[in-house]
Amino acid sequence: MYETLGINQGEEAVYRHVLTYGPIERDVIAQTTGNDEETTAAILAALASKGLVYGSDDDLIAASRPSVALRGRLAERQHAVIEAGARLDELDRIYNANDRHQVEAGPVERLVAAEQAKAAWNDIVTGAVKELWSFITDPYTVMADADSEAAVVAPHDHRTTCRMLIEEAVFANPVARKRLTLAHSSGCELRTIDRLPHKLLLDPDRMAMLPQGPPAGDYAGLPCLLVYWGTLLDAIKSMFLAEWARGVPVVSREGEPVAVHQPDRPTDEELRVLRLLIDGRSDNFIASEVKRSHRTVLRRIEVLHDKAGTVTRAQLGAHAVRVGWLR
Repeated sequence: MYETLGINQGEEAVYRHVLTYGPIERDVIAQTTGNDEETTAAILAALASKGLVYGSDDDLIAASRPSVALRGRLAERQHAVIEAGARLDELDRIYNANDRHQVEAGPVERLVAAEQAKAAWNDIVTGAVKELWSFITDPYTVMADADSEAAVVAPHDHRTTCRMLIEEAVFANPVARKRLTLAHSSGCELRTIDRLPHKLLLDPDRMAMLPQGPPAGDYAGLPCLLVYWGTLLDAIKSMFLAEWARGVPVVSREGEPVAVHQPDRPTDEELRVLRLLIDGRSDNFIASEVKRSHRTVLRRIEVLHDKAGTVTRAQLGAHAVRVGWLR
């Protein structure tokens, strides 16, 4: 943020110190910030040229009010962003006017080159303002360079609210664990789930990116789809929220995020009973099909009610569909 206002890291440290403790002597600033006198003098001169600090006759350094000193600079940056947006719109018009790009103006763009996919991924991550959602599936895919802001979905200084839904199998990958640890420690909300339909990266306000191929498809395998707006993007957001509701919050053990198995998910036998129950079969028919006594079947149904928090069989069926037990 401070670089946006034209203040580098060294200047930020000194300016914050003067804001907190000023008016303060020059030599004290040098001692407490860890800079030598020459470096401190150069930083103070740079801050003074920007109107952020000023010196008095007794060599005390004081800070100007930030909202006064920086408001004009912030307005310049905002104007520059508006100008850049206008130039970007102009470039898009030129792009769309060229039929040889073979891109139809619409809510979906098909990416067929690896560099296109990587650029789109980075654009979604770095351009997100409010929220950033993702499905992380096995096999784990690294779309960004290790040192870039998009290397993880939520680097430490990212401004978004981040949600990541992760297949349990992903946690076996050491590279994935390292990046998930960074995202988790940076405040990203992580949940784990047994299986997801496909990979997904989603800025709910702008666009979504997902593989075009089958469920086993991967960004690296191409082609990918970018979905920009309209009912398609709304449907993708609804799908994410439905899967998110099934996920279990990730816990941290020894500094690393760890997948937690869903404690309330039915066993295979309970799922067989549930499917037959939803099909409208009688208790006696279910007992015959699963080769259990009538009493055992009733116990299985009781356990299903406990796990779902339901009372009636209709409620149980609706819960099973909602949370994805029958997939």
